[in-house]
Amino acid sequence: MPQFKKLTLEDRHNLNGLIMLIPAIIYFSVFVYYPIIDLFRLSVFKYDMFTEAKFIGLDNYIKVFTDQNMLKVFMNTLYYAFFTTVFTVGISFFIAIMIEKSRKLSNFYKIIFFIPYISPMVAIALIWQWIYSPGEVGLLNYTLSFFNIQSQSWLQNKVFAMPSIIVVGVWRDIGYISVILIAGLKGIPREYYEAADVDGVNFWQRIRFITFPSLLPVFQFALIITTMGAFKVFTQVYVLTQGGPAGRTKTLVYTIYEQAFQFSQWGFASAQAVVMFLFLMVLSFTQRKLTNRS
Repeated sequence: MPQFKKLTLEDRHNLNGLIMLIPAIIYFSVFVYYPIIDLFRLSVFKYDMFTEAKFIGLDNYIKVFTDQNMLKVFMNTLYYAFFTTVFTVGISFFIAIMIEKSRKLSNFYKIIFFIPYISPMVAIALIWQWIYSPGEVGLLNYTLSFFNIQSQSWLQNKVFAMPSIIVVGVWRDIGYISVILIAGLKGIPREYYEAADVDGVNFWQRIRFITFPSLLPVFQFALIITTMGAFKVFTQVYVLTQGGPAGRTKTLVYTIYEQAFQFSQWGFASAQAVVMFLFLMVLSFTQRKLTNRS
């Protein structure tokens, strides 16, 4: 009979760890990795769910890069992502510094700013839909009426529609990014600031020469996750404008949804998703390289 080696305590621990990982491995294999692989496969087919899939090679990708509407959608998404990231990280940095200085009420402020991030995006979008309602029905126009400012149709106006959606995204995310930056601030050694006080450094010089450089790794993380989230914007666009007016707020993820679930162009939608996936990978890598160099 074959002789089996007796398992050591370390081997048993490793085996137990592997067994505990099996559910997670199954979950990610079925619901994450397989869909990604199938996405690449489907992107080279013409498929509408009602007829047999037809292999068309790179035609879907050619259409992605040559369609004028896709260029417009990409620029809309880039516009949203850029300003959302800049304002979210900038405002969050300011809030983090203020909360850190107010130590007694810091936990209260953290909760207040963090609540929007954990709230359902649909509920948030519906609240902002009421705020942006035309006439004096909406809270924003009602408030502006006290200053004799003419009411606006914020979500139907070609100029204001995208900035209005950007405000929603920034308002939702600043709590999360602020908490991350606060954690980074707590990791800065107090000796730096004590030495700065001895040298007579003012508040803004402390920010410029101590706080900001020390937080660069945290800023890197904040920039990457904010940018990734901004490029995946969907819910507020779907609830507030549905891509209007005149396509001014139509973004990549909304277009993917539209092509797949409204027009049944699953192959074309898959190609769009693949291009977006690769673009975000390159963007994330570039951000890390630039931050590390800084």
